[in-house]
Amino acid sequence: MIYNFFKFFWHRIVPAEIFSKILFRRFWKYWMNLNNPKTFGEKLQWLKLRAERYISSDLVDKYKVREYVKKKIGKKYLVPLLKVLDSVSDITKNNLPNMPFIIKTNHDSGFGFIFRNIDDHNLETVRSEIEKRMKINHYYHTKEYPYKSVKPKILVEKLLINEKGNIPNDIKIHCFNSVPRFIYCSVERESKDIRGIFDQNFKPLKMTLGKDPSKFKNDDISKPKQLDLMLQLASKLSKGLPYVRVDIYDMEDELYFGEMTFFQGSGFDPLFPFEMDKFWGTQLEIDHIKLREKI
Repeated sequence: MIYNFFKFFWHRIVPAEIFSKILFRRFWKYWMNLNNPKTFGEKLQWLKLRAERYISSDLVDKYKVREYVKKKIGKKYLVPLLKVLDSVSDITKNNLPNMPFIIKTNHDSGFGFIFRNIDDHNLETVRSEIEKRMKINHYYHTKEYPYKSVKPKILVEKLLINEKGNIPNDIKIHCFNSVPRFIYCSVERESKDIRGIFDQNFKPLKMTLGKDPSKFKNDDISKPKQLDLMLQLASKLSKGLPYVRVDIYDMEDELYFGEMTFFQGSGFDPLFPFEMDKFWGTQLEIDHIKLREKI
């Protein structure tokens, strides 16, 4: 009872800026300054908490963003969508495709069930977990305002599998004012889970991002075959935005859009070393963004 009250108070009652300042201090190890943001971390939080609300909820909705992607770069880059479900009761053997697929929600982050075969997961467990996720409003856990009005849906997509039988590498392109600046690679995700960070010319950068620096091994990652095209697609999708991370699944001969992330790690994924936090802060221009009016 006490724990549930604390969770409700922490996520629903504590003001967004206080909530974010506390978590920022925990992960970045310094107190952020929203009145005069200088670092990358501070500017991400400023865009999230104080900037005008220029990001549409459609861009974080994994279902609705498909229309945006289709208009910007073409439907050939969309992962085939097999089913759109409104209720977990529709998750049955007879209603699921006879091919490898993934079940995920449109309103959440970092969640999904991978099915190479229909018996890979107990469907009752899947229904139970997704039902819990459907009740979550991502905004209250992160204060990322675009998520607040996303209507939950269940998506069943074709599972992308490369020639080796693995899910493809995830190439995350960080764009500043529509220009790709650094590339976060997540490769061999089902086995070694290797990560690395490179500049737009695919030269290794001496930096890490997130909470587990030990997994970053730039020397173990090869330059993607279609890197130039990836950068072009990311630039088109990020047009007019001060900062966005564009994720692209690399099938070598084919590329697929993953998602767009506007506040990397909700603004709580620290950059190491601190010099890189300061450097990318100088590259993230926010002076042209209007301050949100107080309600």
